[in-house]
Amino acid sequence: MKWPVFFSFAMALFLCSPATFAEDSGTKRIVFLNLTLEGDEIRLDNIKIADGTLKLRKRFRLVPNHLYFAVTSALGETLYEDTVADPSFLRVEYEDAEGNLQIKTARRDVTNFAIRIPYDKNAHRIAIHRIGAETDGIDRMSWRSDPIGSFVIDLPGGTDEE
Repeated sequence: MKWPVFFSFAMALFLCSPATFAEDSGTKRIVFLNLTLEGDEIRLDNIKIADGTLKLRKRFRLVPNHLYFAVTSALGETLYEDTVADPSFLRVEYEDAEGNLQIKTARRDVTNFAIRIPYDKNAHRIAIHRIGAETDGIDRMSWRSDPIGSFVIDLPGGTDEE
């Protein structure tokens, strides 16, 4: 058998295998946590679940003026953690009269935003921290962050419904 024919045959077998269909059967879901940030207080407005796959980062860095969040199980095991830009900071870039790029940052008093997490039936709580401006890009959580909220997020299909 010639190489192109063999390769085409192998790809057809792979694409038609049951494992491929099982992975795309709609079991992957994304959880949208819709939040309101008012000053240093955060409120969970609602939780929505949608079909889809969230692209996960292998590593993240704790960056100043970002929010760090960790999703934990009822036993306290960390299931997912990541960072997002602090939505209360509005960054505006513009060109001045001399043609130079200028950057200004303004702080909003109230802002609505969403955090996306992969669906996990064991997810029980999310804790959110504001990373301080003096953080130097360290890789682990430190005392340089301020906790701003923690919410129970028991999801449908979770362990307490089984």
